[in-house]
Amino acid sequence: MNDLNKWLNLSGDAVYPQGIQLIPSNRFLTQSKNRLGQYLLLVQLDKIESSIELPAFSGIDVDLILVDQHSLLVLTLLDEDNLDKFSYLCEDLAEQTSDFEGDELIQNIFKILQEWSNLFTAIQKGISEQKLIGLLGELYALYKHFIPNLGPESSLKAWIGPLGSKQDFVLDNISIEVKSHRVGFTDKVSISSIEQLDNPIANNFYLYKADFSSSSSADNVSLNYLRDQILHLLSSNSSLENEFRQKFNKIASKATALQSNKKFNVVKETIFSITDDFPMIRYESLDRGIIKTSVKYDLDVQQLEEFISNSTLGEIIASV
Repeated sequence: MNDLNKWLNLSGDAVYPQGIQLIPSNRFLTQSKNRLGQYLLLVQLDKIESSIELPAFSGIDVDLILVDQHSLLVLTLLDEDNLDKFSYLCEDLAEQTSDFEGDELIQNIFKILQEWSNLFTAIQKGISEQKLIGLLGELYALYKHFIPNLGPESSLKAWIGPLGSKQDFVLDNISIEVKSHRVGFTDKVSISSIEQLDNPIANNFYLYKADFSSSSSADNVSLNYLRDQILHLLSSNSSLENEFRQKFNKIASKATALQSNKKFNVVKETIFSITDDFPMIRYESLDRGIIKTSVKYDLDVQQLEEFISNSTLGEIIASV
């Protein structure tokens, strides 16, 4: 049976998350289909503890999800006309990595994928996965919490992240910094500058964290879905529509069509109160020889439990 027939004659039982081992010598790679009938390659990896830039392909969606304390790399063939190339790619991946496991398997899988990306006419990188998740967090907060509790005009005025502000939302005496996390990666909060947490604009300061997982359900959110829903809420006021479009385009214009339509599920939302005791790097603690604008750091979410607020983001906004 040649490579292509392996896929064309794929058993009806091989529906995600079930699959069939692609080659006998590699137990980590299985072939499958999703419920839409699209062909999948599933690669079971050890849990990946850091962000990895996923290769970009035209006609193949590459995704990384967390399943039972393992990371699962999912390659979805979007254009069935490329099944011949897809089958050779999968076979090559399986054969070249049959002797690896653990970190060596992870390193070689991504190395080979990058080498193959040119065959599928790699698309522009667009924005990073971390940037995409971050934008989703801001837009989700605006759509789900700010507009329903504060109204369209005040919400857009409060959303100052796209203008380069050190915090994403500021209203009266409250500052809110939005952070997003992709389920399947190490649960951490990345701080891109000292002033994101130190020296807030308003006295009452909160960090809103949204956890996203990849999803194919029509009920979940994407950049384009959130954009369209927010525009619908603003449709009675052309001035607010224009203001939102300008801010949206400023932060999301470099996203590719695939990125803009990629769907995610909001798994969890958490509010942290940023008090004087909250762990952070402060300007006053740095040696004068350190270039302060170069400082970036990560926070371990497991160490922040004592700062979790009992209030939801909507309740905090409604109290203003």
